[in-house]
Amino acid sequence: MTAERKQEYTRRISQANKSEVVVIIYEVAMDYFDEAIAAENREDFTDSVNKAKKCVEQLRDALDMNYPAISLPLSRLYNFVTLECDKATMKDDRTNIPACRKVMEGLHSSFVEVAKQDTSGPMMENAEEVYSGLTYGKTGENASVGAGVSRGFSA
Repeated sequence: MTAERKQEYTRRISQANKSEVVVIIYEVAMDYFDEAIAAENREDFTDSVNKAKKCVEQLRDALDMNYPAISLPLSRLYNFVTLECDKATMKDDRTNIPACRKVMEGLHSSFVEVAKQDTSGPMMENAEEVYSGLTYGKTGENASVGAGVSRGFSA
C-alpha cells in the first residue's frame, strides 16, 4: 500500500465515527487482497494476505455477541475468510483470494449503508480538524490540518 493511501486512511480514521471505522477497515482489507492478487512473488503475496487477514480478525474481534442474529453469521464469514487466507499462504495458492475479496466487498457495501445512518460523533476526541481543498500542490488539492488547537498537556 502506498504511503499516500496510508495517509488518507489515517486522516479518515481520525475523523470517523465507529461505523465509518468499520467501513475503512473493510477498504483496507480489500486493498490488501488486491495487492495479494497482483503480487509477483511469494513474499509479497504472503505479506499482503496476512495484512488482509489481520483486518478481518479485527472485524471479527469487534463483533458484539449480544446480538447473535447479526454477529454469528458475520463471525462465520470472517472465519471462512481467515481460513482461506491461511490455506492460501501455506500452499502459495491464489485461487481463493478473489472469493475472499468478494465476501469483504459484499459486506463493505452493507456497512456503507449502516454508516450513512450513524449520526454519532468521531471516535477520536481532540483530533486535529482537516480542511480539504484549501491548499493546492503539484498533484492537486491537499488536505490542510487545522492549527492552533492544543492537543497536549499544558504546564
